[in-house]
Amino acid sequence: MLPTGGVGRALVLAGTPDIVRALRRCLPLSGYRIECVAHSGEEAIVSSRTTRLDLAVIDLNAPGGMDGATVCRHLRSEAGLPVVCVASERGTKEARCQEIGDPCAVLTKPLRKSDLRFAIGTAIYRAKLERKLKASESRHKLLTDNVSDVIMALDMERRFTYVSPSITPALGFTVEEFMAKRPEDFIVDARQSRHLSSTLIDLAKRGVPDPSTTATMAFRRKDGGIAWAEVKARLCLDQNHKPFEFIGVARDITERRLKEEALRLSEEKFYKAFHISPDSMTINRLADGVYLDVNDSFTRITGYSAADVLGRSSMVDDLSVWVHNEDRTRLAQALKESGEVVGFQAEFKRKDGKIIIGSMSAKLVRMNDEDCLLTVTRDLTELIRMQEDLKREVEQRKHVAEELAKREQMLQAVMNYIPDRIFWKDRDSVLQGCNLNYAIDAGVGLPELIVGKSDYDLSWKKEQSDGFRAMDKLVMESKQAILRYVELVHQANGKSAWVETTKVPMFDDEGEVVGILGTYHDITPQKEAEVKIRAALREKEVLLKEIHHRVRNNMQVVISLLSLQGSRVRDDYDREIFRDTQLRVRSMALIHDRLYQSGTLATIDLGRYLVELSIALRHVYDRNGVTIDVDANNLHVGIDAAIPCGLIVNELVSNALEHAFIGDRKGLVKVSLIRIDEETLSLEVRDNGIGVPDGFAFEGGKTFGLELVSILAQQLDANLMFSGKSGLSVTLVFPAKVFDGIETQANVGIA
Repeated sequence: MLPTGGVGRALVLAGTPDIVRALRRCLPLSGYRIECVAHSGEEAIVSSRTTRLDLAVIDLNAPGGMDGATVCRHLRSEAGLPVVCVASERGTKEARCQEIGDPCAVLTKPLRKSDLRFAIGTAIYRAKLERKLKASESRHKLLTDNVSDVIMALDMERRFTYVSPSITPALGFTVEEFMAKRPEDFIVDARQSRHLSSTLIDLAKRGVPDPSTTATMAFRRKDGGIAWAEVKARLCLDQNHKPFEFIGVARDITERRLKEEALRLSEEKFYKAFHISPDSMTINRLADGVYLDVNDSFTRITGYSAADVLGRSSMVDDLSVWVHNEDRTRLAQALKESGEVVGFQAEFKRKDGKIIIGSMSAKLVRMNDEDCLLTVTRDLTELIRMQEDLKREVEQRKHVAEELAKREQMLQAVMNYIPDRIFWKDRDSVLQGCNLNYAIDAGVGLPELIVGKSDYDLSWKKEQSDGFRAMDKLVMESKQAILRYVELVHQANGKSAWVETTKVPMFDDEGEVVGILGTYHDITPQKEAEVKIRAALREKEVLLKEIHHRVRNNMQVVISLLSLQGSRVRDDYDREIFRDTQLRVRSMALIHDRLYQSGTLATIDLGRYLVELSIALRHVYDRNGVTIDVDANNLHVGIDAAIPCGLIVNELVSNALEHAFIGDRKGLVKVSLIRIDEETLSLEVRDNGIGVPDGFAFEGGKTFGLELVSILAQQLDANLMFSGKSGLSVTLVFPAKVFDGIETQANVGIA
C-alpha cells in the first residue's frame, strides 16, 4: 500500500550497480522511488532507523559482515518494513526462500517489472499480516497471563461442592451464583454433562483405576454469550474403589474455536469465489486461448461442460461463444490498451444455439509464468427481462399510486364531514393522520399538519397527554380494543368537553400490532343532562324515602290506635280481631320499614323480611316453646309481591302459634320458600301441632284468615294446597316471574 502522498520511499541494499539501475527503472512503475542506497547490511539497518521508509529491496548477496537473510529478518521484525529479496541465481531461489522464511518475496535476476510488482504486493501483504499477528500474539499473551483454568468439584448427585474463583472472569458468574445451579444450567447441550458423568461411572465399573475423560463443551455466560472449553474430568474413588466425587478442569478454548471457524470460513469463501460464483468464470491461456479452468456457472450459462472445453482453445469455431466477431475484436483491443475490461456487454451463443446477453469483465494475469486471461461473465438476459418487466410494473404502480391518492383524498374529504373526531397513530404513538375536526380540537387546523406529531406536540395538557399515551400502550400491548370510555378533554379553544372515546389496535398481515385507530365524539350535552337527571333522581329518592317513612309512621299510629281500642274491648273474640288486625298492619309496616332502610327504595330482601316477621309474631304470642325455622331463597322483590307474601305468612304463622300448640306444648313451625324449577316457586308454612279436626273444609273459608290467604293466593296467581296430617301444612305454588329478583340462600332458625 502506498503512502498518502502517492509515491513510496524505498531502501535498496545492492551488491552491484546493475541492481540499483534496474530498480531505478522498475520501482517507479510500482509507485516507489529509491530514497537511499546501502552497501552493507549494517548500513541498511542504520538507514531504516533514521529514514522514513515504505519498502526495502535487499540483495541477498550484498557485501558486509551481515548476510542478506539476517538483514531481511531484522528489517521485517524491527522496522516492520515490507521486504523484497533479490537472488542472483534461479537455482538458489527455493533455498533462499526457506532461509528467510518467506516463500513468495524472493526474485531472481534479471528483474522483471511484473515479478517486482507482484513481489512488492506480496511483501506488503505479509508485513500487514505480521503486524496483525504481533498484535494478536500480544493480546493472546495478555489473556494467557491473566486467565487461569476453572476447577470444579461435584458430588455424586452432580451438585457443585467447589468452584475456583476463576469462574468469574471465565463466565461472569460469582462463585456463589455458579454453585447454586446445576451443570445443565450452564452447559448448552445438557446431554453432554450427563454423558460425561455416566462415562466416568462406566469406566469405574469396568475397574479402571483412575477414570478420566476429556470433552469439548459450550457454556452459557452470564451475559448470554457462549464460551467454549476443553473439559478434563476425573472420577475420584475411595480406597474401596467406590466413586465419591467428580473433579473437572475447564480450559477456555473459545478463541481457538473462533480461529478454526474463521479458517473454515476463509477456505469456504475461497472455494465459493470461483466454483460457487453465480457468474461464469474462466481462465484461458492468452497465446492460444486454451481453457485452463472453468467453474460450474460456466456450464450452467453456456451449456458447455468442463470436459467439453478444458484443454481446447476458445478460438476454435465450434467452441466460440461470440455471436458477433466484432465484439471479440473490440474486447481484444481494449485488453491490449489497458490490460483489463470491466462491464463489456455483448451477445453470446450457448451450446444449444440459444442467444444470451452477458456482461464480461476480463483481466490479463500471470499464472505459472504464462500470460492468461481471467474472465467473469454475468448472464444479464433475465435481468434485462426483469428490468423491462420492472419498468412496466413501475408504470402500473405509478398509475395505482395516482388512483390511491385520489381515493385517499376522497376518504379524507368524507372523514372531514364526519362530526366524530378520527385519528390514527403508529407503534410509537406518533400521529399518522386525522380528520378535520380532530385537527381543530388539537390546535393544528389542518389534517396534513398532524403527521409526525405526538400528543405532547399538540394543545393537550401534559397530564392529559400522559393519559392518552398510557391508554395507547394498553390497547397495543393487550391487542384488545377499549370501547366508549369517557374522558375530559381540554381543547385548543380553551374549552373543556366530555368525550366518549374508542381505541382499537391496527394489525399488519402477520398479526403484529402496528398502531391504533381512535375516534371520539362530544357528549358534553349528555353529561350535563345526566347531571340534571341525577339531581332529580336524588330528589325523588329523598321524597320516596320520606313517603315510606311516613307510611310506616302512619301504620304505627294505626297499630297504636288498634292497640288502644282493643284494650277497651271486653269480649275476647273482638279483642282477637283487633290483635289480628294489628299484626296484619304490622306486617305491612315492616315492609315499608325494610324499603326505607333499603338502598334501592324499590325492593326488599324477602328472606330477611320473613325472618323478622316470624320473630315479631312469636314475641306477640309469647310462644317460647315453639321454634320457628325459616328456610328461604332470599329474593329482592318489590312492594307488590312483598305485601301479599307477608300477609300470607303472617296469617299462617299466627294461626299455628295460636291454635296448633295447646297449653305449654312445644313444637316447630317451618316456613319454606324454595325454587321448584326455573319457572316455579313454592311457599310452605307447616307445623307439627295438633292439626285440624276430621272433615274440616279448607276451601270453604270458614275463618277470615283462611279467606284472606285464599284471596292473596289468587293475587299471586298461586295454587293453594292444604294438608292436615301430622299438623297443618299450607303450600302455595306460584310462577317465579312474580318475584323478579336476585336469588340468594338463607336458612334461619328461631328458637
